[in-house]
Amino acid sequence: ASAHYHLFRVLKRRGLRVRGFTYFDDACARTSEPDEVRVTMPHAVVRAIRRLNAAFFRTIAPGKAAYQTADVVIRALGAMRLNRALAAFAPDVMVFPDHGSPGITLNARANCRRIMIAHHNPGRFVGLPHVPPHSPLDARLALAFEARALNRVDTVICPSRYMERVFREDHRFEVPVEAIPNLLDTEFLDEIRPEDPRPAMGLGPQAPLVYIPSGGNAYKGAGFVPEIVQRLAARAD
Repeated sequence: ASAHYHLFRVLKRRGLRVRGFTYFDDACARTSEPDEVRVTMPHAVVRAIRRLNAAFFRTIAPGKAAYQTADVVIRALGAMRLNRALAAFAPDVMVFPDHGSPGITLNARANCRRIMIAHHNPGRFVGLPHVPPHSPLDARLALAFEARALNRVDTVICPSRYMERVFREDHRFEVPVEAIPNLLDTEFLDEIRPEDPRPAMGLGPQAPLVYIPSGGNAYKGAGFVPEIVQRLAARAD
């Protein structure tokens, strides 16, 4: 989502007619920004879908994480609510993510070029080390929905060669697949005021400070954090 927001800001700064749409916005349902359309799913509906999904997979795949099929259902419903606003905007190009396969229910005019960003891929979580075991059936169902969305896509863009490889392993897609790194709005990032966390932690200004991106996320390297800290401590000794 953050990468899409950076792309939105960069294209807008270039003077293009751009509008951002959210279909699973947890923060708010309305915004005063003229170039943003925000939609949130009712919390009660999200909870009900996730509970039904959990009960189903708990019966057929106990002890394995299974949430990606529920992601598809929730995001498909949210994306469907954007179609009226999309029709009014009438874009020439529509860029959307693969996570949750919103492309299944997103509609655009016939000559609109549809570009999917393949940054998630449910299949890559099965057998992934340092994370809870994932249900292969859940991944296969989510990939099946994604394959349906691909029937309406003109181009796929992957943010890395790794994501391009896993996409090609899981899908047969005959039209172009490109690997293009995520755009960063450096001007926006430069506006963020730097903050030193050491005083709040009771550490002195000379204490080593290590930045680990998404270090608290189990899917992005949390399992490696203890080893990284141990190696740094060994070097410091």
